[in-house]
Amino acid sequence: SVASDLYALGVIAYQLFVGQMPYPTKNVSIIITSILNQKPDTSQLSNKDLEAWLQRLLNKEPAQRYPDAYSTMVALCEAMDIPLPPESQQVRESLLQASTFVGREAELKQLTDALRTIETRSAFFLVGGESGVGKSRLLAELRVRALVSGAHVLRGQAVDGGGLPFQVWRNIVRRMLLLVDVTDLQASVLKDIVPDANDLLGRDIPDALNLTGKAYQDRLLHNIVDLFRKLPQSIVLLLEDLQWTSESLAVLQQMLRVSEQLPKLMIIASYRDDEAPDLPQKLTGMTHIKLDRLDTSAVRELSRAMLGELGVRDELVQTIQRNSEGNTFFIIETVRAFAEEHGSLAKITTAELPQVVFTGSMQELMQRRLRRVDDRYSELQRLAAVIGREVDPLLLNPRFDTNIVQAWLTHAADYGVVAVQDNIWRFAHAKLRETILADLTEGEKAALNRTAAETIEAVYPEDSAYNETLMKHWYMAGDFDKELHYLDAVVQQLIEIQGAQEIARTLLQRALARMGADDGRQALLLNWLARSSWSQSDYDASRDYAERARQLATKFDKQAELAISLTNLGFIAEYQGQYAESIDLYQQSLALYQQLGDQHGIARSINNLGRIADKQGDFARATPLLQQGLALYRQLGDQRGISSSLNNLGIIAFIKGEYDDAIDLYQQSLALSQQLGDQTGIAKSLNNLGIIAIDQGEYARASDLFEQSLAIKRKLGDQLGISMTLSNLGMVAENQKAYVRAMDLYNQGLVLSQQIGDQIGVCYGFVYFGGIAFKQKDKKAAHWYAQGLSIAHAMHATSEALWAVAGFVGVLAQDGQTERAAHYAGLAQHHPAQDNNVRKVLGEVLPLLEATLSPEDLQAALERGKELDLETVVQELMLEFGTTDETAPLSS
Repeated sequence: SVASDLYALGVIAYQLFVGQMPYPTKNVSIIITSILNQKPDTSQLSNKDLEAWLQRLLNKEPAQRYPDAYSTMVALCEAMDIPLPPESQQVRESLLQASTFVGREAELKQLTDALRTIETRSAFFLVGGESGVGKSRLLAELRVRALVSGAHVLRGQAVDGGGLPFQVWRNIVRRMLLLVDVTDLQASVLKDIVPDANDLLGRDIPDALNLTGKAYQDRLLHNIVDLFRKLPQSIVLLLEDLQWTSESLAVLQQMLRVSEQLPKLMIIASYRDDEAPDLPQKLTGMTHIKLDRLDTSAVRELSRAMLGELGVRDELVQTIQRNSEGNTFFIIETVRAFAEEHGSLAKITTAELPQVVFTGSMQELMQRRLRRVDDRYSELQRLAAVIGREVDPLLLNPRFDTNIVQAWLTHAADYGVVAVQDNIWRFAHAKLRETILADLTEGEKAALNRTAAETIEAVYPEDSAYNETLMKHWYMAGDFDKELHYLDAVVQQLIEIQGAQEIARTLLQRALARMGADDGRQALLLNWLARSSWSQSDYDASRDYAERARQLATKFDKQAELAISLTNLGFIAEYQGQYAESIDLYQQSLALYQQLGDQHGIARSINNLGRIADKQGDFARATPLLQQGLALYRQLGDQRGISSSLNNLGIIAFIKGEYDDAIDLYQQSLALSQQLGDQTGIAKSLNNLGIIAIDQGEYARASDLFEQSLAIKRKLGDQLGISMTLSNLGMVAENQKAYVRAMDLYNQGLVLSQQIGDQIGVCYGFVYFGGIAFKQKDKKAAHWYAQGLSIAHAMHATSEALWAVAGFVGVLAQDGQTERAAHYAGLAQHHPAQDNNVRKVLGEVLPLLEATLSPEDLQAALERGKELDLETVVQELMLEFGTTDETAPLSS
């Protein structure tokens, strides 16, 4: 009768709404009053206990009804005289996992407020906290709100063990290919992490140009970020467990740098702050949210959500708090353990807790859950845990029947050991996998890791994405030879792509410690240590490693390793201004590469020699070498080598004053670097274009180009590049007559050059100081020019020495030595090593001479200067102004 009355009321309400009222108002009033006040008619029920149960269930006063579903079910079973049904695992898990969200209201509000504004601006949040504190649940709550708001939600997760390169972004990029229009060029690059791109896009995508090392990573990074510049709708990215990734952070860091170009994008990333405490410093553009453990009040609310009103008993709450210490994951585990002990969740609220046998150990909680899985799956489950948190059935099927694997996944999921999300199986919590691994004996670990490695090699043969995983498995299996096989590729990835120098050095040192003194394989690892140290401007350590590698390679006749060690030593000498030594080393490496037929090594050595000739002002030699290197790189299809050669040729064109050619070469190089995603190449081209902008008086543009370059170099940790770009920003300030700022920037560059042993940078710093002092008529100008001249002379750097001599023209003119100054000006003006720096200084000081000498006398003095010997002039100046050395003479 209640149902029929409600139906009638619904019909009446609808007809009132549409204007078709078949009943008098009086009848409507009677029906509504009856429903609100009269007891439902249950007299037809023969079971009086059941009638009483139904009357209470339908009581008009909510307080008089049953307090919760469990007590309702208990009363119904008693009225029907049937046993209470057992609580199923599925029901229990649904109550535990889907309980009300509590304790994080302020954090959720902060995120939802940002969600409302992403149509106009991007938002980036980093959520930190210990494992199990509730980070995933917070992200899940935001996910629901984002979907309701109409945003598209994509999820990525790093994994501990078994992860692939750019693991976090693989699923996200796959989904993005369906959301935005991509060119075949973009798709070809992204196909490496989305192998089924052809099927997704419905067209054949060509393979991308083959790149390795840092060029490969930078190109991929650039193309991933570019996907988010053209979003058709709001996108929310949920990135979990960033403590387990390094290379994927590079994508996020690049997004932060261009955040203003990415409206409609919100990123919420989570990480374990006890495993990666420095992550907020690496992602400084993200708003940091730290989740602490729940206090007693929040624990009480969570207990209420899981157990009903009786879950707020002080004794129960205190027991849960004591066993979990406020960690959300362990709160649920504690309640789950209590339920298993007593048979149901409901019985927890009335149980005598002191009688509960429970250790309070979190490891015991994990073991209790794992013991629920049938023993017949134990070997399979252990292998899955060794392989990684993500469960790849393809890696289990070769060892176990496919049906057995599927049966385990289903069974283990029933007990919350594994879970599936976005069609990917994984252990439901990292602690579960860690508990399995902790229980293995050393023998079991070695055997299972060997099995894992052999299976991966069989299922994914020659797949470089698994290099790091295989290296780890072979290390755990105790197979040193197999470990070394993958270590070479792994450290190349870490050093040249990820920039993870500390991790690479740890792996290399670990391997070296297990090698004998007469093991020639050390040469390869020592060369990598040299490369890693050199990239961070630690030249002393780099030279030591490279020299040890050279000795071992020579002893064991390892020609390839010897060529690499010579190249490394050449780099160190070059960047410390020891050009003669560097040339000799590059020539030795070139000869070895020619013997080995290593075309890439030949091109690299030729390019290195051309770069040194350029730095020495020997453009007649530098140009053909660089052009030869460029031609060889083009034959090899080495796009990064082509870009580098174009940049170097652009420098020569600029030095010779051929600005149009220089701009064209720099822009070609920049376009190629951008296509490759080569951040180093991009930074160089931006920097070089900035220098031209200074000469053309476009100071705002120059400053912008330098700032872009500096940001990239800081990200790369390129100390040498940072020093140079700081000095270039000083040039902008100097040209704008902001001398205080110019001196500060020059000084920053000089200090950094001194720290890393960059002698050419130190020389530049002193000459810059001299220029500022000259413009301010400060007598210290001569001192600074002499310091720079001394360093240039020691390095046989002709162009830099000539630059300092040009500076002395102004000093001497201010001192009244006009004719001598004009002689030096003539030398600088007509010397073949003259570059743009020399021409710029002469343009500033010649007006002083023109103001004191007649045109005829000035021209005659300049002509006489043509006959001067640069080496003689340098010795005179250093002797007169207090700085001398005994190095070999400069070329005339």
